[in-house]
Amino acid sequence: MKEKNLLMNLLNTKESQNYAFEILKFITAICEDQNIKYFLIWGTLIGAVRHSGFIPWDDDIDICMPRNDYNRFIKYMESMKSNRYKLYIEGKSKNYYLSLPRVVDTKTVVIGERKENENQLDCGIFVDIYPLDFVGSTKKECESYFKKQIKYEWLKGLSQQKSFVKSKSNAINTIIKIPFYLYSRIKGPDYFYEKMEKLANLKHSIENDYCCSCYGTGGMNYKKLIFKSNLFGEGRECMFNGCSFIIPIGYDDILKQVYGDYMKLPPVHERVGHHEYKAYKL
Repeated sequence: MKEKNLLMNLLNTKESQNYAFEILKFITAICEDQNIKYFLIWGTLIGAVRHSGFIPWDDDIDICMPRNDYNRFIKYMESMKSNRYKLYIEGKSKNYYLSLPRVVDTKTVVIGERKENENQLDCGIFVDIYPLDFVGSTKKECESYFKKQIKYEWLKGLSQQKSFVKSKSNAINTIIKIPFYLYSRIKGPDYFYEKMEKLANLKHSIENDYCCSCYGTGGMNYKKLIFKSNLFGEGRECMFNGCSFIIPIGYDDILKQVYGDYMKLPPVHERVGHHEYKAYKL
């Protein structure tokens, strides 16, 4: 598509929000029909609690699902026919290398998204789906699981780098990093993603006392992403853009652990979207 045409169809924040909201309704309708548990999470959860909708300057939507429900949702999406909303998932969607699957509006496209893999597929406006892994009878056990997944994620990231990148810390770490880089390039990103998925499904049990969200952490301290399982529970209803959706029953504890005083608005100069890309209508 010519850049001129893209510029003519550039979407503003409100328009992008509307597209993302329609994806959310599409997903949650499936969840309600198939009895699949989900929760609004991260910035979307802040938006629901603090604004009863989107954070005004942000346009993305994040939801999470317990691993068993997540697996059922993925299987359902792979079997259904939709001309507009498509599931993008590593290992099954060509040139898609992100650990988080997305439901994408194929009538839109986002340009300028940061890519660790230069061949990464361009997506449309999307909703990210975070698997929630119930993997620890103790917090220490959950931490051990998280660290293993971080290792696989790191190796997966290395495997997507076209050329070796020196360590930012010191020369010794750069030398140590070289064999890991060579190993990861031989194996490729799908290999490590399969390792992550296998470990997750081996360890998962909804009866465990601790759970975590370890895909797509963005470098956040893992201790912020390990929770008591009962904070999610069966969830509770919360209004978002005039519709009712499910949020964790212990949403306040979750958000305080991850973000601190989440009800306090950031300074005006920080009220900008965190995405580096622009969205367009095709």
